[in-house]
Amino acid sequence: MQNDELNSIGKYALKARDLLKKKALDQAEVIVFESRDIHIKIEKNRIFSSNLRSTRSISIRAFLKGGMGRYSTTVGRDKDIEEAVERVSLITRSVQSDPDFRSLPYPSEMRKIENLFDPEIASIEKDKIFSWATCAIEEALNRDPNIMLSGSVASSSAGYFLANTNGVEAGEKSTHISMHLFGVIRRKGETGSGFDFDEAVMLKDFSPGGLGGRVANKAIKQLGARRINGGRLPVIFGPLASEVVLGFLAGACNAEDVQRRRSFLCGMKGKKIASEVLTLFDDPLIPAGLNSSAFDGEGTPHKKITILEKGVLKTYLHNSYTSHKSGEENTAHATFGGGISPTNLIPELGKRTEEEIIKEVKEGIYIDSTSFSPDPVSGDFSQVIDFGFKIENGRLSFPLKDVMIGGNFLQLLRDIEEVSSDYREEPGSIMPTLKVREISVSGD
Repeated sequence: MQNDELNSIGKYALKARDLLKKKALDQAEVIVFESRDIHIKIEKNRIFSSNLRSTRSISIRAFLKGGMGRYSTTVGRDKDIEEAVERVSLITRSVQSDPDFRSLPYPSEMRKIENLFDPEIASIEKDKIFSWATCAIEEALNRDPNIMLSGSVASSSAGYFLANTNGVEAGEKSTHISMHLFGVIRRKGETGSGFDFDEAVMLKDFSPGGLGGRVANKAIKQLGARRINGGRLPVIFGPLASEVVLGFLAGACNAEDVQRRRSFLCGMKGKKIASEVLTLFDDPLIPAGLNSSAFDGEGTPHKKITILEKGVLKTYLHNSYTSHKSGEENTAHATFGGGISPTNLIPELGKRTEEEIIKEVKEGIYIDSTSFSPDPVSGDFSQVIDFGFKIENGRLSFPLKDVMIGGNFLQLLRDIEEVSSDYREEPGSIMPTLKVREISVSGD
């Protein structure tokens, strides 16, 4: 996507904004989005499907007495803009008022973030994506002919332009490329599985080579899984698992969920909710970061914030609606359409490596990756360990079968003893290892 294409969608957004100003509305926001996507799906060691799609769409939010009307459609001509404005105006006149709505953002200075758009990804051909997928399958089969590999390889080039009736005008281009793989090996009545991925916004940061082999290796290591006795044991979350844990924590800071009492973090701002070893930043300004951008989904300039400082919850994540409702600062975490989401999470690192942390554990559990999902309201969890190992005398001894961990997420946060000094890095994201003092483990 070139600059003239961004200017083109900007013209659509500004035209819609100007038409909305003439309607009997209090405020309105327009986002025009254009993308070119290639998506290749892998199933059972073969290319199952491929899709090349180009889209241009408009999304409008309009407000009258606080009530919000919303309308989205594809755009191919000027008449589509006019029809969208008419439809959202009609919708908004019939919605219920909302006294908690105050205002959409007003213009503010934004800083430019470098390396969010790569012309090489924008112009990449489907044949190149096919070759990466084929190589991944070959790598996995060369490691073990019994593996069944599934997953996807995808690239995207996008441009978006936002304008509102308060004068905000902001546009940006971005690219993204990714490979996600899952492998299953069945051998002599045993099953092992593995998962891994690579993502980037710049082609130079993307390394698909070897990913198929690494997934196969992970699946092989899961063969011979055993059951264990239950009890309370130290649990170590590896980098991929810790990313999920910290992501769930940041997600629970969603101010809308807090205000609607749908989060276990209600009333926790300013309180110590975690161990002193845990400090967590949200930084959307990192060049080439997967979740970096100059502004949020409502056009508020992005900035780095501290979510957690030595275990103390410093802030909730806000958009314009929730910040006005609570009288707190807008942290610029709006998604397109008015939701709330964290960006690039950066935890403060500890002093010892993962290997050094594991060496001191006489008996415990190591979790390589997980779909960890506690109850968002209570924080309670009961989670099957799909990719875990028993730790015995400071080393990973054998993979686990039919093992679960359970407890409360706030207690887990308070029991974190260490954050490793080494980490896995994806662009804009740091994923260290976390050691929890003990968690209830259910086994045979």
